[in-house]
Amino acid sequence: MSKKVLVWLEDHQDYNQEIEEILRKSPYELNICQDLNDFKKTLVSKKTTPESIVGFVMDILIPVDDLTELDMPTVKTSLGNNTGVQVLKYYLRNALSDSPMENVWKKHNILVLTTLSESYIRSNYKHFMTWEKENNHNTSWLVKADEEGIRDTCLKATSKWLKRL
Repeated sequence: MSKKVLVWLEDHQDYNQEIEEILRKSPYELNICQDLNDFKKTLVSKKTTPESIVGFVMDILIPVDDLTELDMPTVKTSLGNNTGVQVLKYYLRNALSDSPMENVWKKHNILVLTTLSESYIRSNYKHFMTWEKENNHNTSWLVKADEEGIRDTCLKATSKWLKRL
């Protein structure tokens, strides 16, 4: 039996070496997608075997205008400021019931990693986080700031999240 896969959408992998190290030490195969096209190819190839993907790690800030690469051009990303959240909500969670992925990934575990501050996340994504909770989705949020205390907490929390999978 092949290893289960952890899919990470991250356009700046080189900034996240410590997190990558933790993810690579997990019992899962790590598949890093550096853009939406890679992400789509990975998910399309696994669509008939969704159990092969154990979870997703998502970056929020990815510089694209919309989700055209995921066949969802009407979903805008605020010039890339919330790309990961839009991918999560509309492509993976199928919030509008028009995702090319349908409901395949709707209940998969997702870890959102961002450099945005916790207060920014709480004020700007409160509605989305409530929607996720109401729909019993398995989504965790972590801030990966460069400040030592915050970064250490993020690394520990990433390890904990992996153990829950």
